[in-house]
This record gives sequence, C-alpha cells and structure tokens, in this order.
Amino acid sequence: MTNFRHALRLLAKNPGFTAVAVLTLAVGIGANTAIFSFVNAILLRPLPYHEPERLVMVFENHRVNGWSKNSVGAPVLGAWRKQNTVFEGLAARGWSGFILTGKDQPENLAGSQLSANIFSLLGIKPILGRDFLPEEETYGKHHVVLLSYELWQRRFGGDTNLLGRNITLNAEPRTVIGVMPPRTCFPEHDTQLWTPLAFSPDQLNQRHAHNYLVYGRLKPGVTLAQARAEMDLIAQRMGQSDEQNKGWGAEVHSLHEIMVGDSRAMLLALLASVGLVLLIGCANIANLLLVRSSARNREFAIRAALGAARAQMIRQLLTESLLLAVLGGLCGTTLSWVALRALVRLSPPDLPRIWEGIHLDGWTLAFTTLITLATGLLFGLAPALQASNPSLARELNESSRGSASRSRQRIRAALVVGEVALSIVLLVGAGLMVRSFSRLVSQQLGFSPEHIVTLGLVLPEKKYPEQADKERLFGQFLGRVQALPGVGSAALVFGLPLGGANSSLYVRIEGMPDPAAGEAVSAGYAQVSPGYFRAMNTPLLQGRDFAETDRTNTPPVVIVDETFVKNFKLGTNVLGRRMYIGDGTPGVEIVGLVKDVKRLGMAEAPRGEMYRTYRQKCWGFMSLVVRTERDPAEITRAVRAELDGIDKDQPFDNVRTMTQLVASSVAQRRLSVQLLGGFAGGALLLAAIGLYGVLAFVVAQRTQEIGIRVALGAQRSDVLRLVLRQGMTLTATGIAVGLAVAVALTRLMRSLLFGISATDPVTFALVPLLLAAVALLACLLPARRATRIDPMVALRYE
Repeated sequence: MTNFRHALRLLAKNPGFTAVAVLTLAVGIGANTAIFSFVNAILLRPLPYHEPERLVMVFENHRVNGWSKNSVGAPVLGAWRKQNTVFEGLAARGWSGFILTGKDQPENLAGSQLSANIFSLLGIKPILGRDFLPEEETYGKHHVVLLSYELWQRRFGGDTNLLGRNITLNAEPRTVIGVMPPRTCFPEHDTQLWTPLAFSPDQLNQRHAHNYLVYGRLKPGVTLAQARAEMDLIAQRMGQSDEQNKGWGAEVHSLHEIMVGDSRAMLLALLASVGLVLLIGCANIANLLLVRSSARNREFAIRAALGAARAQMIRQLLTESLLLAVLGGLCGTTLSWVALRALVRLSPPDLPRIWEGIHLDGWTLAFTTLITLATGLLFGLAPALQASNPSLARELNESSRGSASRSRQRIRAALVVGEVALSIVLLVGAGLMVRSFSRLVSQQLGFSPEHIVTLGLVLPEKKYPEQADKERLFGQFLGRVQALPGVGSAALVFGLPLGGANSSLYVRIEGMPDPAAGEAVSAGYAQVSPGYFRAMNTPLLQGRDFAETDRTNTPPVVIVDETFVKNFKLGTNVLGRRMYIGDGTPGVEIVGLVKDVKRLGMAEAPRGEMYRTYRQKCWGFMSLVVRTERDPAEITRAVRAELDGIDKDQPFDNVRTMTQLVASSVAQRRLSVQLLGGFAGGALLLAAIGLYGVLAFVVAQRTQEIGIRVALGAQRSDVLRLVLRQGMTLTATGIAVGLAVAVALTRLMRSLLFGISATDPVTFALVPLLLAAVALLACLLPARRATRIDPMVALRYE
C-alpha cells in the first residue's frame, strides 16, 4: 500500500504526464477491446447449438475442374445417407420464398426448407408444439410449418391456439405444428419459418441439380479427418458405379469454419493491427517514463546510497506504471463500450454471426484485464530497470548532472526505431488495402447502377403452376410499370447482379468434343425479359436481344457473355451455335453476345453466363429493375399500386437501388479499409510524437554542447543538420527494419487483396516517403529550437 500511495501522489503531482499516458493507453486498450469483442463473437465463441464442435457441412467437389464447396443434388444426399458410418445424421437445406396471406396484408417471409432431422441434429427443440416427423419429409406429407418466436408474436400475437390450425403460405394451407425458441437464427439470421424439405420424384432423379446444402453431426469420437477419409471412399465408390458421378468428390468442413468464411482473415488482420497500435503507444509511454526517471536520478541515487534495495525501487516504479495501466484500462473499457456500439452500427449485415449479439462479456473483460497488466509491465519494465541501476550512485557527484546515460539513450533510440518500424508495417498494410479497394470499386461492372430501383417477386407455385400463368402475370405487370410516368425503362431478371442469386447449369455445346479435364462444363444461368440489357446498360456486342416473339412455341434461344465464349472455346463463331443446357432444354441457339457483368461479387472473377428469356422458361422468381429519375420511395408506391391492380395478394420485397447493392457487396472490405486506415493514421501520429519527444529531450540534454559549438563558430545550419541527422537516422533505421518485416508479413494478406500483389511496389515506395516526410516535420521543431540556443545561457546550463 505504501508503494501505491506514493505512486498515486507522484501521478497527481504531474497531471500533464498522467493525462497523456492515460489517454494514450485508454485509446489503445479501448480499440483492442472493441476489436477483440468482434473476434471473440465471430471466431472464438462456440456456435449456439448443442456440442457445436461436432457439427459439419458436407459438399461436393470436382478437383479436376477446380470446383469446391459445391451444393449437392437429392440423389447424392440419399447415397451419402445410406453409405456413411461417421455421421449421426445428414440433413439438407433447400431455398424457397414464402408468401403469407390471410386476413392481414400479404407478406414475403424469409424461410427455409429443411430435412426433418435438422433441429434434432442441432439440438434445438420447439418451445411450443413439436418438431418435424420423419414421415413429413415425404413428398405430399410435407404441408406443415414451424414458426419463429418473433413471427408468432408479431403476426399472430403469441396465440397458443394457433397450433394445429392452418395458415396460407404460397397459396397452400400449412398446418402450424410448433414455435421455435427466440432468436433461432438458422440457417440465416432473418429466417422466420421452416417447412420440411420433401424431394419430388423429379428432384430425386436430378443428380447434377446442385441445389441443396448438407449439414451433419459427427458421431462421438469421430474426427474431421476420419469423416473426410470415409467420404472420399464413398465418392470413389459412387464414381465407379455410375458414370454421372465420375470425377465428383466430397469434402467435409466444420460448420463454424463455413459460417465464419472469409471474415476470419479480415478480423485477424484488424486484431493484429490494433495490437501494433497499442505496442507503439506503450513504446511512447516507456520513452516518457525514461525521460521522467532521468529527472529523478538524484532521488534514486540517494535512496540507493541510504540502503534501498534495487528490488524495492523496481517494485515502486512498476507500481507507478501498473497504476497508469489500470487507469488507462478503466478509461479504455468505457471507450470500448462506445466504440463497440459504433462498430456494430457500421458493420455490414452480412458480417457472420453479428446477429447473435456482440457485447462486452466476461471473456472480453478478462482480455482487457490481461492486456492492461501486460501493457503496464511492458512499458514500465525498461524504465524501472534503468532507474534502479546501482551505477546511479555517481549521480551524487555534481559534475555528472546534465549528462545523459548512454544506456538510456540507446533504449530511447531503440524504442523510436521500433515505433517507426511498427508504423511502417501498419502503413504498408493499410496502403495495400486502400489500393486494393480502389481497384475493386473502380473496375467495370458491365452495367450502369445509377438511377435503378430493384424489387423482388416470388410467385406461389400453387397459384401460378404453369409457364403460361407466370408469363401472363409478369407480362402484365411489366407492361404497366413501363407505362408509369418517369420510367425510362424496366425489365425483369432472375439472377440480379450482386443480388445473391447463384444459379448455374450444365452446358453441352453441339458439335464440340467432350470437355477435357479442367475445362468448363457449366455456366451461370439467368432468366430475363426482353429489354433487360438496355435497362441495365449492358452492351450487346453481337447478335440480337430477346424479342417478344421468342415464346414457348418458338425455337429456344439464349444470349451468352464474353467469358462463356472463352470457356467453351467458341472463338469468333458464336451466333447460331446450339447447345443443351441443364434446365432440360436441348437445341438452344445462341442469338446474342453481351459484355461480362459482375454477377456474384465485386471480387469474383467472371465464370461465364447464359441468359434465357422468361417467356420461354420461367421459375417464378424475378426481380424488377426500373431505370428512373424519380424518388425510389415514390416509384415503389406506384409499382405497388400497379401490382395491386393485377394481384392484390402478391407482395414484393427487397426494395433496393442498384447503387445500394454495389455498396453492400463491398461493405465488409470498406469497413476493414476504414479501420485499418484509422489504425495506421494513429500509429503514424504516435511515431511522430515519439520521435519529437526523444529529439526534444536530446536537445535539452545537449544544450551545453550545442552552446559550445555555437560559441566556437558553428552556424545555425550546422546545428540544424546535427539534430536532423540524429532524428532522420533513427527514422531511416526504423523504415529499413519495418520494410523488411512488412515484406514478410504482408504475404499473409493475399486473400484480402484484389488486383495488386502483396509486395506492390507503389505502396512500398510511397509509404516510406510519407513516413519520412512526417518524421522530418517532427524533427524540425526541436531542431529549430536548438538553433535558437544562446551560447552564454547554454554555458551556464545544468
């Protein structure tokens, strides 16, 4: 307690030093705590299911073609279920939209079709009613539904009498059998209901449909490696027994790994970056403590002479540094709460697991406590060891006053070099991310997103079962929208660019040899209306657009893009070629060639796309795109009125502008660039402050020497060069060390970069110049002060 009270008095006597140190630590610890909260919630916290470490996802792959993590068809799931011995069960997920109709306004609901055993595999039980029964996975017996707790409360008022009653989904009655617990976020955070996945007879024969995701639970004691080995054997047996399966393999991944996805690299990079900022801050405070301990040399020398043990002085100094760290940690925890709320608000909705909640929990506070104590020891140990050095007894000699300890100078120089080196690493990383993001957002999209409003429609299969039914509603609706005032053009599309739809189908070009290993066998697939390419401003390079006369009673036609032509080696002979495509249509003629578009993601390479007119093939899922100068809300109301005139029970959803879609597709990257840029800017500022502090202290310590030089005829330019040379030498050393470290570490960032290499020469050239310029400014202030030293005053300086 004596050491604590003494430390408290000393810090209170130096409020300026204490405020700077605590603020620096608070910012560093607060930022680390906030970022760790994200890392903990997304990467470290177990999934909210029973024994989540045993949950996996199983995919198909085709190694020869370089395909991985492919969805599967119903026949493949059936074979896997029969032949495996490593899983307690396998369950599949299908995609479907649901329209709830009844007494209230019709509503589109996010839902999923799931195998009957999925919730038992996850370890989730309804809080009301029952789960799916195995027989409800049979086609024709699947007309039941489980509701989310949130939908049950919002739409049905928490009515317990709802169980056993029917609700109307997609124009079909579904019996409500149960209500799931609150916040049952599976498989997506916005899922509001679940129905059994029952395969139709046609689906059971579609081996290459690749429409379903497969989930599994490992049996107790079975490892991931054992599961992968068995699934490889099963895939080999399937390939030997059926030619359709040849070349297709299986891969098993933990569910946690799949859910986290590409965010892992981004979050770890941010955690490492903010940790470097804290290290730079610690180096700054260590330098401040070294300067401060220099002023206390005589105190420590007297205490040593009076018999104080070195351990006692070290304890006293470490108590002071730990007290600073604790104060910084307390302030940092408050700052982290504010920063975390801001980060959650700024985070894109597609950031994995964010819907589970990100907050300061026990693990986060334990992390904060750990880094608080670690930083206290880190920045306090070197000054404590130096200040308690037994050789300080010579400080009792008056002649020694004013001379700085060489070892202290070396430590301060090493700390500055370290700060500069760490800053270089951060600045290079941030520079690479900024240049990568600039390349990403400046690339050609293949369409013009400005002034386009989009919305989604899903037609109930029961109400619109036939091609003619779907075509009639969409045709009437599109005609009405095109006639609205202020609408430049309008069109329909299934497969809206950057809209999330990811469909691909098998392709076989007539007259071409069988594809060799690694050559394309499928392409992206979209359904559009005539005039779609004009509405999106996608250039038509050859041939013609779809015409109103392209109907089910005319020859099937398709339009392809540039990458499709390359993948299938069509050369210049494109128009008129015929092919079979996997929606069951033979003899499809290529009538047009359009420019590549960014369909799946801004960072995704083109895969080759083909477009069919919805008048020849329509699945009932379409997005309306409207090019207009009118306000999006205003045009949405007008579109709603037109749709009500055709079918008042037909809702639409996902009303967005194309510019919003483009922005949301790069939202995670934008957030990481902004955060990393902020950390790098903070590191640059701290390094400049550290360099300035060291040089200012050096100038003060060398006042007599500089005065003597001036008295002997040294010019101001000579004094200026003397101080600048010392500062820029430290800077150059730090830059050299930092660049060497950056070359090694930035290779780990390759997965985060787009369009540039991890050793981008422009970044590695500009960053050192930027830091050198900032360092020069930091050196100029103490250097100019040195040139103003009066020789007569300096000769009397102690």
